[in-house]
Order: sequence, then C-alpha cells, then structure tokens
Amino acid sequence: MDGSLGFPSIETIRNVRRVVPNEVPLSVALGDAVNDTRLYTDRAVLAAKSGADIVKVGLLDFAGDDERVPFLSSIRRSLDGAGFKKTGLVSALYADLYTVDNVQTFPSRISAIGVAGCLIDTFRKDGRDVLHYMNVESIKEFANSCTDHGIFSAIAGGLSVEDAKKLTGSGVDIIGFRSAVALNGRGERGLSPERVSAICNQFKNMES
Repeated sequence: MDGSLGFPSIETIRNVRRVVPNEVPLSVALGDAVNDTRLYTDRAVLAAKSGADIVKVGLLDFAGDDERVPFLSSIRRSLDGAGFKKTGLVSALYADLYTVDNVQTFPSRISAIGVAGCLIDTFRKDGRDVLHYMNVESIKEFANSCTDHGIFSAIAGGLSVEDAKKLTGSGVDIIGFRSAVALNGRGERGLSPERVSAICNQFKNMES
C-alpha cells in the first residue's frame, strides 16, 4: 500500500540522491505495509540500490507481533544479503491504530533484529495529530524504551510548532513535520521556506 508512508518511484529516489550531498542521510519510505514480505523486501533493496541510507516501513495490516517481527527481520536479512548492511531500517507504528502499550513496548520486541529506529506516526490524516492519541508522558516512555534498546526514536503525524514545544524534553531523537511546512498544508506540492524557517528558529530558541 502507498498511503502516508507511500513508496516513491525509483527515478524520484535517484533524482533526490543526485542533489542531496552524500554526507546527508537519505530516508525512503517503503509504504504502509500489509503482510506481503516479498513486496517490501524487494522495495527495500531497490531503495538501497538507488541511494537510500535509511528505509522505513509502516506496519499497517498485521495481526500481531508474531507477524510484525518476522516481517521486519526478513527485510533486515534481505538488505544484509544484498550488501546493504549499513542501510538503516526503521519501523513505523500508527498511534491511531495501535494501543499506547503496544507502541511503548514495541522497541523491546525488535531490539535483536537490527532495526535502527522506531517511528510513531498517524495513519488517518483527519486533522487529529499524534498527541491526540498519546500524551507527552507516554511518548517519553516510548523514547526511553528506544534508548534502552539501542534504537533511535522518531515521531511525526500532523505535528505543529506548538507540538514541538510540548515535546521538548521528551527524549525523542527526531521530530518530523509535513503539513506544518508544506505549501497550503498537505494540499499542494512543495515546501514553504517561511514555514521551514519558522520551525528551525523555534528549535534554535529551545536550545538557547
């Protein structure tokens, strides 16, 4: 599936890699995964061959960890077998589809697979951001669990500048923005330089 973490074309990945300096990591989404291991292992290897340093996959249609963990393990093995051991694998959980307990405990279940990071996002883009489903304290526990298991933590899902303020001190390693920096929200292609600058300035203010 190609929803919020939709897989771009190989041409797009290659074009982005050409203009992004090699020292800047390139992250590529593989899609909102259903339990079709071959499809997503193939996508992961194609993305890595096209220049991706990190591949992330949304865990959408799985009955439980008995399916999710082997699925991620298969992607990791495929990358390793194709010569891309340094390509990071990131698993994405949806705060509007998973229970808070499942999100918080998931890092411990994937720590032995070789997953580089774990992302919390939202699947439904209906105006409710990730903080509608998880409070700051539960996100902090998730971030701590990631750290304890050697995995970096990330969060996205309709976040605003005000949300970033709330997440200060949560321990999350990466905070992602899309609608907050896109032209006309999510409705138009491209980024707003003014919005990007505003968020960058906000983080600078937090650090000072």
